[in-house]
Amino acid sequence: MLARYVFYVTVLLGVVFYIAVLYFERPTVDESLFREAELYCLNQQWNDARAALRAVLRENPYHPGAHFYLGRAYMFGSDFRPIMAEGEFLTALSLFRKQNRQSGIERFTPKYFEMMCYIEAAKANLIQIDYYLSTGAPLAALQNLVQDSFFYAEQAQKISPNAPEVRDIMAILGQMRPRLENAPRQSPADSVVLTPEMTV
Repeated sequence: MLARYVFYVTVLLGVVFYIAVLYFERPTVDESLFREAELYCLNQQWNDARAALRAVLRENPYHPGAHFYLGRAYMFGSDFRPIMAEGEFLTALSLFRKQNRQSGIERFTPKYFEMMCYIEAAKANLIQIDYYLSTGAPLAALQNLVQDSFFYAEQAQKISPNAPEVRDIMAILGQMRPRLENAPRQSPADSVVLTPEMTV
């Protein structure tokens, strides 16, 4: 009876040990691949950066640093995708919070990483606003982008009010204000009014 008990305890401990090894030894991102992707970003080789970052995210979709840099690659790459960039910055921020505020980029402090996620999200929106203003889009179409830009900048300011990046984004938003005030307004005649038949 005692031998059987010892056998079961040994098997159970073996299973627990095996599960622990699988859990704690789960595959992690090859950091050399992430450093290569980071180097591409720092050298503004956005297409190469995107390919390397996608490889990193295939191995670990929860890597906040890879999402941050992928956002920059979308924002500054030749095919220019600021909407996707904003999504990547917000994903990086969400993962950062879920991972006990660990910076996803070794050279960034956690506080700086969080602040830069907000700054870059605000920049992605400002790029969209600038584009839409240049095409003559009505101000009403820009309302959410403007609100989000100010929200992101204010969040960054709460984290680090004296950071030069915060001062810069606040200055850009201040310069954008006159352009927004002079943006074309949609006349009531041009407005789409939903009727009960249209909401079906």
